[in-house]
Amino acid sequence: YSFFTDALHPDDHKSTMQAMLDAMFQIKPVYECEYRIKTKDGQYRWYYDRGTITQRDKDGKALFVAGIVFDVTDKKNDEFLLKEENRSLSIEAYTDPLTQISNRRALQDELEQLVNPHIRIQRPLSIILFDIDNFKQFNDEYGHLAGDKVLKSVANELSQSIRGFDTLGRYGGEEFLIILPNTNLDKALRAAERARQSIETLVIDGLPKVTVSGGVVQREEDESIETMIDRADHKLYQAKNQGRNRVC
Repeated sequence: YSFFTDALHPDDHKSTMQAMLDAMFQIKPVYECEYRIKTKDGQYRWYYDRGTITQRDKDGKALFVAGIVFDVTDKKNDEFLLKEENRSLSIEAYTDPLTQISNRRALQDELEQLVNPHIRIQRPLSIILFDIDNFKQFNDEYGHLAGDKVLKSVANELSQSIRGFDTLGRYGGEEFLIILPNTNLDKALRAAERARQSIETLVIDGLPKVTVSGGVVQREEDESIETMIDRADHKLYQAKNQGRNRVC
């Protein structure tokens, strides 16, 4: 018994023992488990183990067990590599490649979860839509590399200005969307103004001052995601028409 348990990986001990005890005490007809065993060279290998109690005494106590064990290390390694590959693909699918923040798809999925009608407790939800002022000027006068530098700098600054449970993403072009769960309009406006001010003080070597305009809205009851974003977009252009570098 100790020959087996001493070599068993500590993280697998509880689940393995439980599977075997369930069979011994007739909770389940067979035991089935996967675990790691330390080999003589100190490395762990994965095994799949399946067995059943073949003989009991008059009180029902397990006396003999018969089973079969397979080395499934290669299979486990393949599964791990596949999971890592899928994780990388998932990150890539939801990340803007230039700014390394969430992309439009990720923002859409986040909003859909937050407005899920099956969630019993509906909390306030606000969004901020920012647009970099006169962004075309950076590209035209300083080149697209300078434009990319501005986008990355603004994304980094906005990332530092939001709370841990807020979501920042690049909505498209030079537009950034911030999702603020459990946040009413007043709090969202204050957050937007803090973010705007932080961008205003941003210094990017060799480039003129960068500013942003923003539109802020709180979701209305049963309002669709599209309508909410459209309202934020109208507020954004209201800020643009009022002179830029402001939030409405």
